[in-house]
Amino acid sequence: MEKSQLEYPDLIVNGFLVLKRTKHVNGSRNIDFEAKSIKKINTTNFKDILEKHLEIDIKTKYSPIDENQNLSDKSIKVGNQVDNFAFRNVFENDLIKLYDITKRKKFTIVEFWGTWCVPCLLANEKIKDLKNKYYDKLSIFSINAHDRNISKLKKMIAKKEMNWTHGYATEKLLKVFNNKGTYPRLVILNNENEILFIGNPQVDLDKIKEVLNK
Repeated sequence: MEKSQLEYPDLIVNGFLVLKRTKHVNGSRNIDFEAKSIKKINTTNFKDILEKHLEIDIKTKYSPIDENQNLSDKSIKVGNQVDNFAFRNVFENDLIKLYDITKRKKFTIVEFWGTWCVPCLLANEKIKDLKNKYYDKLSIFSINAHDRNISKLKKMIAKKEMNWTHGYATEKLLKVFNNKGTYPRLVILNNENEILFIGNPQVDLDKIKEVLNK
């Protein structure tokens, strides 16, 4: 179970409940499951049945979010105040609201990336260094775009030790935050949701530190 790609809480086969997920908490916390065998099932093909019924197409994660549709789709600029956009959580079946992140610390880095983007993976070390150096006043929020496999994405996040909040990008979110489609893309907001910086963590590290040192 813990190594599977399961996204939904219950498994129903031929009208019978054969497994129920009662609690799922990602990260360094516990993951608890309750399994109930309602109908005898061949254990040799149980994993295949799980994946067949419950694996999610990553394309659904990038689909529009209703509560964002009435928000502005104008591309951001430094000095703009950003609307309270919602993002789908990579590790939980819920929505993340941008303001819930930006209110935590003085600054928030919003990074747009993908596992397919080599410069993004290289920039990850720089972002981790920023997180460690400015831990007392900096939150990190990584937004994934254009990936093809949920399992690969989650494994890369774990491998790269990206121990912060992760969401999926929709077309509208990319239009607002990354209209030119450049990766990696790094945006810095303050806790008033004002854009302080837009750039590339690979080449703009000194400028980023200048903003965070204020």
